[in-house]
Amino acid sequence: MSESKTAAMATALSLALEVLSAKVVLILAILMSFGLFSWAMALGSWVAVLTAAIFTALVFLPILWRSHGNSPQ
Repeated sequence: MSESKTAAMATALSLALEVLSAKVVLILAILMSFGLFSWAMALGSWVAVLTAAIFTALVFLPILWRSHGNSPQ
């Protein structure tokens, strides 16, 4: 295999891994937010609901910034 094919394959695998890891991070954030909101609703406290809302906002902000950043399309 020539060096140019190897470099192209490495670039393609790197991009695929970045896309997969972004999807995994998003799914993990959704599951963690769901779990925290479930706990907050079961607890029935406004402080717990507010904590869950702040956590959810802080978790999703970096994901939103990353999707609009300089990532390759």
